[in-house]
Amino acid sequence: EGVVIRKVRTAKRKVKAPNGRLWEAEITLPSGTDRQAPRLMVIFRDPTRAQSDRYTLLPPDAPKVPKQAAKQVTDETMRDLLRRSAPL
Repeated sequence: EGVVIRKVRTAKRKVKAPNGRLWEAEITLPSGTDRQAPRLMVIFRDPTRAQSDRYTLLPPDAPKVPKQAAKQVTDETMRDLLRRSAPL
C-alpha cells in the first residue's frame, strides 16, 4: 500500500483593510474537512510581516472551491472576515 498524497488547492487575492494595510488572503480547504460539506478557510498574511497571520472560515453559503471563492466573495465580505479573524 502506498501513501496517498492529496494536493491542497488554494487561491490567493489581495484585501485592503479599512486602515489601508494590504493583506494577502489565501483561501484553502483545511485538512480534516468534511468533503460533503466543506468550509473553506481564509488565511490573511501581511506581506510586510509587521502583523501576525490571521485566519477565519468563509460563511457556509460561500463557494466551496477556493478559486471560485476568491473570485466571487466581495471585497466588503473579505474586509469583514479580516475584521473578525483570529491570530494564527
